[in-house]
Amino acid sequence: MDESTSNLGLSPGQIESVRFGGEQIYATQLATLTPALHFGEADPAKIRRLLLARSLLLSEGMAPTPYAVARQCAERLGVTEAVELYQAAGSENAAMHFCRSPVLLEIQGRLLPLLDESTLAALMGHEFGHYLAHGSTHPHAAAAHASRRLLLDESAPEEMLDVARRLSMAMELTADRFGLLACRDLQAALRLEMVVVTGLSANELTWDTQAYLEQSKSLIEDLLEQGETVAGHSHPEHSLRTYALWLFSESDLYRSLTGLGPGTRLIQEVDQQLLAILGRPDVSLGSAAVFEEPQTEVQECALAACVLVAAADGEIHDAEIQAIEKVFAHLLPHWRELLDHDEALSRFQQLAPILYATGPRAQRALFTLLTHVLAADGECAPEEIDQILAIGSALGC
Repeated sequence: MDESTSNLGLSPGQIESVRFGGEQIYATQLATLTPALHFGEADPAKIRRLLLARSLLLSEGMAPTPYAVARQCAERLGVTEAVELYQAAGSENAAMHFCRSPVLLEIQGRLLPLLDESTLAALMGHEFGHYLAHGSTHPHAAAAHASRRLLLDESAPEEMLDVARRLSMAMELTADRFGLLACRDLQAALRLEMVVVTGLSANELTWDTQAYLEQSKSLIEDLLEQGETVAGHSHPEHSLRTYALWLFSESDLYRSLTGLGPGTRLIQEVDQQLLAILGRPDVSLGSAAVFEEPQTEVQECALAACVLVAAADGEIHDAEIQAIEKVFAHLLPHWRELLDHDEALSRFQQLAPILYATGPRAQRALFTLLTHVLAADGECAPEEIDQILAIGSALGC
């Protein structure tokens, strides 16, 4: 690891800026499908006791290099809590156990002897990324918890499982970004992927990371050209992870945080590229059936609210128009007239009292629709969230 580079000490705002934007989209969709999401933080003492029962708590005397690398990664990323490293048997893997203090990082199988210091930094940075971005205080903790449970449930509905897979993969891409921020070395991050895929030591071969990167880029770009999405369950296939790391290494955000990389790609464009290859689940608008009832004023108010959310980021995208059309075109022949923001605002202000008086069932259906419009274009702008909150306030929800 390069000792000359300065530490990041990431602020909460910077942590959010590193988070892959797909997380919010998939978490919002999963919350729509499973509205009773709840997450309670686990008992740290219980987690630690279970770890002590099944694995070895490494001391600094047992593993001086891993602890030295862990301290540097923690300092670079702004993790201030004490760190404990555990070694367990099993297939080569690593895991972060979510409690605030101490930080419990478990390494499994023969992974430690396979890694050099730089690849170990990429691994530990990835796990610290989960700690920072996916702990109990992060904004989508309940959806993330639901995702993990769904992925273990063989009887889970396919529609829910489809979204859960994408959310889990999106979270891994976020953690990979922290791994790169910790090691500050794209080649080391790529070697880590190669070690995990092959099971060979990072020092065993002369790793041609450029050839590996070109293979991954070719595969992903071919899939993009064909309009296909990548394979994956809880974790993305390794070619996508490599491709995503390369894109992030060229982003303006990576350069602003580390001073490294060309900074030639906007992080928003990187997120859009990754969303295209991860894909968006085809979530049905089941609650839209409420608006089949012959209440023209309620239908118009709901349509107007959808338009206000779609236009909140300054532009109504084609995908958002299609989502609106799918629900309202057969109900309101004049639906296109309300695609004008000012007209939609006027109609919403006029008709909101009627929708309010209709009751909770129609209101819940409305917010389900607003969520789908929000995610339809693959983006989740803060202005759109603010608009949904304003609509909720206006309706007393």
